[in-house]
Formats: sequence, C-alpha cells, structure tokens
Amino acid sequence: MDGLRERLVRQRAGFIEDYDHYVEQARLDLGKLFRIEDYPSKDQLRDRFSIRYRITPVPDADHFIAQLASDDTDRVKRDIERHIEEQLHDAVGDLYRRLAEAVERVSERLGEDGDGKPLVFRDTMISNIRDLVDVVPRLNIFGDQRLARLCEQGKDRIASVEPDSLRPSGTFDPVARARVKRDADDLMEQFAGYFTSPVREVA
Repeated sequence: MDGLRERLVRQRAGFIEDYDHYVEQARLDLGKLFRIEDYPSKDQLRDRFSIRYRITPVPDADHFIAQLASDDTDRVKRDIERHIEEQLHDAVGDLYRRLAEAVERVSERLGEDGDGKPLVFRDTMISNIRDLVDVVPRLNIFGDQRLARLCEQGKDRIASVEPDSLRPSGTFDPVARARVKRDADDLMEQFAGYFTSPVREVA
C-alpha cells in the first residue's frame, strides 16, 4: 500500500507539472467549446487524487476480556459475533453495489432516445467496468463465490467489448450493441436478486 501511494504521488506530481500544457491543448482542440470552468485548479487536483488508508484488526468475540457473569458473557459474545457478521456483509454488499451500478449505467446508455436513436455511449462506460472487474476480486477477501461469478461474467461479456463497436462510428456493430445490452440486462437481474430492494433504490 505504501508503494502504491508513493507511485500515485509521483504520477500526480508529473501530471500537475504538465497540467497547464494539457489545459492549453484542450483549448486548441475544443475551440469555442472550451470552458475554463471545466478544469479544476492544481490544488483541487491534489485533493482529488490522493490515498489514505487505515489498518484495523478484524475483531474476534473470543478476544473480549471482562469480568462478567457467565450469562452476560455468552450474550455479549453473541452480540459481538452478530456485529462482525453485519460488518462483513456490508463490506461485500458495497462491492455488489459498485459493480451493479456500473453495469446499470451500461444498460441504460445502450438504450435509445424518444426518436429511436442510440444514446451517447462514452468510453468510460466500459473502462469503469474494466477497472471494477480488475479490483473487485482483490477486495473480495471473504471469497464470496456469487460475487466472483458476477464479476467474471462482467469481465467476459462487457469489459471485453470495445466501446467504439457500441456506438455509431466507423466500427459500429449493432449486433454487438444488442448483445451487450442483453448481457447487461441479464446481469442486472442477477444483481437484483442479491438486494432486498431494486438496485436503483439501493444506489
């Protein structure tokens, strides 16, 4: 983690050092569409690209040491175990939500507008999925098999597709767009089965 943080600090420093050049290049590329307010200050960038982490032990009910009556000890131990289980469930649930929200955005953007024309589909729709299917398995420290399967499906069925094939362009593939839309909808149904309420309400 320290190594990754140092790497981010170095790359952030390099990016900020060249930031004025990037903004000026955007001004030339965009012409009248350029708006300086779209670009944060260097200080804002430093705040947005930072890493902080804290290491805390996973508690164990058997580590609870106190002079209690035997009945109280059993009750407190059960409470601690229940609390630990809830924390672990919340941690896994957050991974489900993050992946489900990204898949939902892909599903929505592969729809059509009121005139039957494809909606705008940006590269980030796919790159976000790619980032998540890369990091979620490493964060799935409790080995949730269902989450692992959904992540693998997202990797094979969505992350592997090139964004250009999903929008009107030189490489547009309407068959691929329809297939990815179906796959995203199918994954959404599977994610919905995990939550007690629809994903939209949980997000």
